[in-house]
Amino acid sequence: MTILPATNVVDAYKQCNPDYALPADDNRYIDLSEVRGENIKIISTIRRSIERSDDNTCTYLISGHRGSGKTTELFRLKQRLEQDHYFCIYFDVGDALDLADISYIDIFLAMVDGTSKVLQESNIDIDNDTITDIHNWITQEIYTESNIEKKVDGKASAGLEANIGIPSILKLFGSLTGDIKHSQSQRSTIREKIEKRASDFISKINQFLITVRNEIQKKDYKDIVIIVDGLEKMHYRTFSLMHNQSDSHTQLFVQHAEQLLSLQSHVVYTTPISLFFISNLQNDYENVYILPMVRLNNAGKSTLKNLVQKRVDIEAVFSYPTLVDILIKSSGGVVRDLMRLIRLSCDTDETKVSAKEVKYAVSRLTREYDRLLKPSDIPILERVYRTELVNPDDERTNQLLLNRVILEYENGKRSAKLHPACLEIGWVMDEINNLTAANAQNSNSSGTT
Repeated sequence: MTILPATNVVDAYKQCNPDYALPADDNRYIDLSEVRGENIKIISTIRRSIERSDDNTCTYLISGHRGSGKTTELFRLKQRLEQDHYFCIYFDVGDALDLADISYIDIFLAMVDGTSKVLQESNIDIDNDTITDIHNWITQEIYTESNIEKKVDGKASAGLEANIGIPSILKLFGSLTGDIKHSQSQRSTIREKIEKRASDFISKINQFLITVRNEIQKKDYKDIVIIVDGLEKMHYRTFSLMHNQSDSHTQLFVQHAEQLLSLQSHVVYTTPISLFFISNLQNDYENVYILPMVRLNNAGKSTLKNLVQKRVDIEAVFSYPTLVDILIKSSGGVVRDLMRLIRLSCDTDETKVSAKEVKYAVSRLTREYDRLLKPSDIPILERVYRTELVNPDDERTNQLLLNRVILEYENGKRSAKLHPACLEIGWVMDEINNLTAANAQNSNSSGTT
């Protein structure tokens, strides 16, 4: 269905929902790859890699700031692969798991649950012996030993005679992921039991995936591809591990890289952007990609204006077309912030968006970023502002990246800038300028002594 640009303020507000990722076939989609940096079409690159992998399975990491358009691109990847006759499973970990506390075990359990749902929707069943074997292992190693009573097909899981078929394993793994998401105590118990038999656990997951691969290939699918979205939103926590400092991002993607790479399936994981600055992910992963912000040069601004025009009839909704240019500049090339700015501008009883509404929208976004900052952030912000580089070797810098205070760009080389909203915060810019002047004075003093 073709969606026409909004011609009034009310419809423009609806069309620019920042939380809505465009479906793969949405006519409002604009390809931003040429204005993101080196014109690398990540989705096409991954599709070709999967197509050329023969019988080998590949793991891919995709990162970028929240709001950069990753989910829309992943929807398009799924569509392209399905058109090429791949069996695709997409799930968002934010729906299935607790973003504040995620391990590879949780992700693998959610994978089986998500894959089972798609199998059921596609009326595809798998070998009963595999289901029985996995079911028996789960009930023996997790349920019985941890004394957790679950209901699957109306019976206590520890004593269940498996109701053979996908519905059985779907309910079993659905119960597991439900416990992991909603109960901290049961989450810890389940993980502890599985960790004791980690190699067996991964073997059972792969047994399931291999069985699925064999079954779908009988249905003329080429292979299975699992897309795990939302991991870039997982919470950043620091903690001590074996007398060393670690963090939740490093623990999952670096310390458990071997596990994430071990699955007998093509898997695409989204990844927190901070990891690309503190870890050499290429040491473990061959296929690592980052989706930079749109550069706000002439080409970038023009493309973003086309993106807006796909959703909103600019001349019909805005008093002056140049008002959209102000919103684009204020967004920093963040698609999510651009949609939010348009929405804020359209939050009016007037029939058209005027300069007053645009000024309000920019001011509102500026205040939101102001609340994210504190005086102790100034040395970090001054360094990024002065050098256009970021090296997040501390927890706070990671938080500033995750909150889009610091933005990553590509322009033949990696660069970073402060979000334009930060440049509108008076006290921040005063402190940055004062620190820059003090550093310059200290440098000159050192040079003359």
